[in-house]
Amino acid sequence: MHIADRQRARRSPDVRDGARGHSRRRERHQTSISTLCVRRGREADHVPHAAVAAAARDVLVAVIGRLQELPQCRADGIARVEADYDAALQDIPDGRAKTRGIKVGQEAAAAILVLRESDGSDQPLQDFMYPQGTKPGEYRFTPGLDFAFARDWGKVRPFVLKRGSQFRARPPYDVRSKKYAADFK
Repeated sequence: MHIADRQRARRSPDVRDGARGHSRRRERHQTSISTLCVRRGREADHVPHAAVAAAARDVLVAVIGRLQELPQCRADGIARVEADYDAALQDIPDGRAKTRGIKVGQEAAAAILVLRESDGSDQPLQDFMYPQGTKPGEYRFTPGLDFAFARDWGKVRPFVLKRGSQFRARPPYDVRSKKYAADFK
C-alpha cells in the first residue's frame, strides 16, 4: 500500500465526519452542518468547505508527522498539506461561518485520531526479514526488491468497514486444478 493510499484511507472518515459536522464518538454533542446552515443562512454555505479542509489538514499533518520516512519527506508532505489547506480556505470569506466550519472540522479530526490510536497502522511497511517463498502459491518479492511490503496490514483495524473480512474475495483456485490452468492460459 502506497503512503498516499494509507493517508487517504485514514482521511476519508474525517472528511465525511467534518462535512457532516460530527464524529462517531461525539455524535450526540456536535452540531450538524445542516443545523448550522439553517441558523446562519447563506453565510453558512461556507461551513462544509471549511470543515472538510480543517478535518483533512489536521489528520494528514498528524499522520504524516508520525511516518517512518525520511525527515525531509515528512516535511515536504506536511508543507504540501498546509499549502492545500491554505488554498482551500482562501476563497472562503472570513467570518463566523468559516470559523465554525474550521472548528467542526478540527473536532472531527481530533475524534478520528483518537479512534485510530493503536489501530496497528503504525507498523513498519517494509519487512526485510520476511522469508521469500520458492513453491507455487507462496509469496515472492517483487522483482528487484528484497522485502515484503505491508506484511501485517491485514491485521490493522479497518478504517470504515465493520471487520476486515467483510468483503473478502473467494480464495484462488488450487494451483494444481484445471480451473487454475485454464485461467492461467
